[in-house]
Amino acid sequence: RDVIYVVRVHNAHVIRMQAARPVSRMTLGEALTPEFVSKAVRKPVSSINVIKRQELEQSEVAQVAVCLADGCETQLLFKRYDLRALMARVPKPPEKWRVSALSFENEFHFLEHVAGMNEEIRAWMAPAGGLPETLYANGEVSPSDWFDRRYDFAVSYLAPEAYLQAHQLDAAQAEAAMRWLARFHALWWQPRSADAAATSSITGEGVVSTAGAGTAGSSGTSDWRCGLFKRGAWWRKPLRPSVDYAALPATFAGLCASFPQRELFGWLDTPDAHDAMQQLADGVDELTAVVEACADTTIVHGDFKTSNIFFSRQPAAAAGSSGGGSGEGVPLVQAIDWQWTGLAPSGLADVVYCLYGGVRYDALAGGGEARLLRAYHAALSDALAQRGLTPEAEFPWSRLCAHHAVETAAYAATAIPQLLGGLDAAACAENAGKFGWLTHEEEPRCTALLCARAVDAMREVRAAGGFAQLLQSGGRPYWEMA
Repeated sequence: RDVIYVVRVHNAHVIRMQAARPVSRMTLGEALTPEFVSKAVRKPVSSINVIKRQELEQSEVAQVAVCLADGCETQLLFKRYDLRALMARVPKPPEKWRVSALSFENEFHFLEHVAGMNEEIRAWMAPAGGLPETLYANGEVSPSDWFDRRYDFAVSYLAPEAYLQAHQLDAAQAEAAMRWLARFHALWWQPRSADAAATSSITGEGVVSTAGAGTAGSSGTSDWRCGLFKRGAWWRKPLRPSVDYAALPATFAGLCASFPQRELFGWLDTPDAHDAMQQLADGVDELTAVVEACADTTIVHGDFKTSNIFFSRQPAAAAGSSGGGSGEGVPLVQAIDWQWTGLAPSGLADVVYCLYGGVRYDALAGGGEARLLRAYHAALSDALAQRGLTPEAEFPWSRLCAHHAVETAAYAATAIPQLLGGLDAAACAENAGKFGWLTHEEEPRCTALLCARAVDAMREVRAAGGFAQLLQSGGRPYWEMA
């Protein structure tokens, strides 16, 4: 009686509400009733059992067993972002909470759209895995208090009996991850020409159109995409207000001092490498502007790390091509957590982050890194061809190499000063084996590899005459550089 809601129904799956007064305070545990769950699944529910509930640093999550009125049973994962409640519980500067709030809103924009595409996405992603089905996405925002906002989601639960997670990816898991990324990026791909856009589709394998994906039958950026981050990935400078980018050269010098062994940073401790790091620090604003000025080509996950990746315990049985198919014995992938999803000029931001933050060193050494890049390119080419596009026109190898260099530089520019300051052998030993740490935070060889690729990237940028020129002219593989 005392609260008026403005309700917009986006599709059969999603309701967005804007409260005309402060959002009510209620924990997820208090909210989880049969009536609430029935609303989420859009079916009568006879009973629920909250199996597990956790208060995390940025959210509340609950695993819920649901018994429907027709006798069917299922398990769902409920997730709640209640910003004011989080701010009261977790100390963090307001500017960081503002970025967190934007990421919550960003995830809501993504999930409210994919909730209406569950069948399309399931069919398209099937050769590589999939996404948990989104059943419910709801947002409440107070018009009088920017920080007073709450978002609720319900998705299908990835049971540990069927899925596992890896602390670091081995070669097979890394290749499966590359295949999943290629398929995901192809799903949202915006063709480079109007003619290609008019004929492109993701038909086949049960998928009937790409209208929901904002591809076939659309031109430019579709409306729903405008609600996503202009450039997805958590390390983008506009999303990292507290990072001291000027500290990058000093941080690199500290790593050289902490790991002087020849096989680690000894061979990197050269005037040219230090100049490259200084050039990267000085060019962060230019790099950011160039990446933002590029055409919107696809959508990236933005936080594709091992804690957000699940592998099927039963590998794919059907043989397929080394590119887009699900070869025998290859694990299928599911990914979660869409806070940092957003538009991108290519999918290489996800590829770079996965390679240098999630893959074991022995899976990258001895040519493994090059094989994984080629596996991604082959899988993307296969998927684009399946959509009726010409891979060589959309994303040739030279373009991949240029974007690999630029996105490596973009990630390293943030990761080195934010994550690697003060890193030494003792810190790596402390981090080693703990789930959630990135490989370059616990394995010095991975740390050195990330820095080496950043140096390679800046050498290529220098040779091309700048970031924009490199993207325009195309690049070459790092292993072909002198």
